[in-house]
Amino acid sequence: MLVRDLIKKETILLTTVALALLVLSSFPRAQANPGPMTIQVYPNTVEVAPSNLFSIFELEIRMIDAHDVAGVQFRVEWNSTILNCTSITRPTGHFMDPNGTEDVEGNLWVIYTRKGTGYAEYAVTYYDTAAAQSRGTVPRTGNGTLARLTMNATALGVTEIHFILSETIIGDVSGTSLETVMDDGRVTVIPELNLTMLALLLPMMAFVALATRKFLRKKD
Repeated sequence: MLVRDLIKKETILLTTVALALLVLSSFPRAQANPGPMTIQVYPNTVEVAPSNLFSIFELEIRMIDAHDVAGVQFRVEWNSTILNCTSITRPTGHFMDPNGTEDVEGNLWVIYTRKGTGYAEYAVTYYDTAAAQSRGTVPRTGNGTLARLTMNATALGVTEIHFILSETIIGDVSGTSLETVMDDGRVTVIPELNLTMLALLLPMMAFVALATRKFLRKKD
């Protein structure tokens, strides 16, 4: 009789535990809060030789690890005496409409993509966000290119290509600004250190060293 009671109590206990686990598993699990996404200039670093002054090269503005995106605005600036932008375009398959669906539907709202002296700026969203959601375009996630900048260097020097904080905004469907890291770029136009330049520099360096030595001797 005692053994039977023990077995009965264990059976009830196991059943209770199983039911409790079943109830707990039915509750929705809290999702991990996604980290900040990144908007970046790609490539981050470009070196241009003087022989390539005024030659065309391209930079891209990219989204990395994006989530919940329904609209993007950015402005980048640089030293206009060193660098010039000849065009800003949205490439085929761009981040905001990779399949071209919203453009075909007339729902891609290109507020502006423009460039000027020392800057380029972009603002793109959707006229009807709900329609874009129903077609699976929104929210935008993952990685992709927003815009392509065609550039050329016009003088020796170094310039940052930096995002303007107040004019770089990534928003969700409700218009809330999302946390975003801004990854700037840099373009360096450097002189080529060739044999001719070395031949000119070495005598100058030797002269400076000799003059310094004579000056120190006189001082002693």
